Amino acid sequence: MSEINLVFKGENNQALTSSLLVAKKFVKGHKHVLGAVHKLMTTAKNSAVLSMFYEATYYYLLNKII
Repeated sequence: MSEINLVFKGENNQALTSSLLVAKKFVKGHKHVLGAVHKLMTTAKNSAVLSMFYEATYYYLLNKII
């Protein structure tokens, strides 16, 4: 089994990951990871937690949005 690199560098060497990588690494359904992130974002009381997440759209095979 190959090792999954969960973290990659973004702009300004910022450590980043994606919900797809998290789901694959921890053998979870992507929709469950998205649900957990959404719950964190809607119940967060401070902006520090909110600043850890942002929404993006993934385009996969045949331009299908996932």
